[in-house]
Amino acid sequence: MIRFAPFTTAIVIAAIVLATFPSANDWLIYDRRAIIQGEWWRLYTGHLVHISINHLLSDCCGFLIAGWILERQNKSSRAFVFVFAPLAISFSSILLAPEMIRYAGLSAWLLVPVVIVAIDLTSGNEKEKTFGWACLVILATKLSIEILTQTSAIVPLNSNGEQIATAAHLSGVACGLGIALYNRRVRNLIDSPKSKRPESKTLSGHETLSQRRFT
Repeated sequence: MIRFAPFTTAIVIAAIVLATFPSANDWLIYDRRAIIQGEWWRLYTGHLVHISINHLLSDCCGFLIAGWILERQNKSSRAFVFVFAPLAISFSSILLAPEMIRYAGLSAWLLVPVVIVAIDLTSGNEKEKTFGWACLVILATKLSIEILTQTSAIVPLNSNGEQIATAAHLSGVACGLGIALYNRRVRNLIDSPKSKRPESKTLSGHETLSQRRFT
């Protein structure tokens, strides 16, 4: 049964609604200079702004799929992914990519649930492991192409000076990796006491305490 993914759905709807008001882009887009001057909301809203229909559709489709899977299988990560991750991506872009004056789109943010879901799958059964590792290889290949060519591996860029936001994408991968490893660490800590419990031995119906030999 398909479960409702409220956070993912709300974010995708917000991006679609904003696309119908292009005049609001200048007030919402990630703008390094404006953020430094105090317009902090752009740290979050910049991820919801898109510069073309193709850009919007590709980002929303990817985010919807990855976000839905995450909310269905890994509810404990929702606060990190849907609240803190976009802020972390924007802050890291300000610190590590001063040359990136403007940025728009969900592409960096959607890499967070993609990485988390893929890494979670690598600890599942054989089919899940294969699919998880395949996703990570495809993601690594995509990022490598973008780094080497400075063009999008999925959506063609327009000819008006647009560039791929490599720093933001790498920040998204780093956020996803950090959250996934944290989740795995927490699960290991929770499971470890269970694995250390001694197995209880029960006496069979034909065995009495007097028949057991104690040394």
